Amino acid sequence: MTQNDNPLGKNQYDALLTKVEHRFSKGFSVLSSFTWSKLFEDTVFYPDNTGTNPNLAVEHKLGGEDRPFVYSVASVWALPFGRGRKLGKSVPKLLDALVGGWELTGQYQIQSGIPVVFGTNSFFSGVDPALPGGGTPSEWFDTSQFFPFPSRNTNISNYPSWTGIQNLPGYNYQPAATDSIKNGVYQDFGTYVRTIPTRWSHIRASRVNNLDGIVSKSFVVRERIRIQYRFEVYNAFNHVRFGAPNADPTSSNFGKVDPTEQNNARVVQMALKLYF
Repeated sequence: MTQNDNPLGKNQYDALLTKVEHRFSKGFSVLSSFTWSKLFEDTVFYPDNTGTNPNLAVEHKLGGEDRPFVYSVASVWALPFGRGRKLGKSVPKLLDALVGGWELTGQYQIQSGIPVVFGTNSFFSGVDPALPGGGTPSEWFDTSQFFPFPSRNTNISNYPSWTGIQNLPGYNYQPAATDSIKNGVYQDFGTYVRTIPTRWSHIRASRVNNLDGIVSKSFVVRERIRIQYRFEVYNAFNHVRFGAPNADPTSSNFGKVDPTEQNNARVVQMALKLYF
């Protein structure tokens, strides 16, 4: 029997959003926002060993776009030096060309990383796998709390007791010596449905932590012509952001993070812009 278009799925998003804004006044403006949120989704069935999931159990898990904390701040500050400003209102034009008219612009953002997807079926001990401090690229989370599902030729006698494999159908069954299947668990394993989530709140890829800054100054050549000098720094603190760790318990790289940088390293550049 095939069932289609059943209204079983749903999404739930709850958030606290705040914004602080200071409009441009006395040469300064700032816009800051903070979001504290949680996204859950019930959009897929728990996978089982055959993909049929006879019990049609819907998985309640974190949404792929869940970002609990997002904070950003952007500001503009016209430095108070030079003609027409608080300091040096009557400085000579030549000196004003050097110290007057400078402007600082900055933008900072920090954001939680994406939740890691544990898409490969495995046993879970029930102990929080998050490591203090978020782990290291060589061990992003506690891999000892997971154990892969057995294949047809796996020696199941080595499985720890917390997996519960000893209670699964077929554990005590001994296949014939000529059988290609070497353990009895796999013989009846198709009815076993995974019930652990595929995403964990405390196991996430690297967060976004980025600061960009610009120092600029405009030189008036004529009434309708001016030149702007810009000194720009992107990712000023040179924070590295990696991808998600390997979440396949059957892999030799399980729990490790590929050291390939996902974001751009610090970029420093200068520019001249002509306005006319």
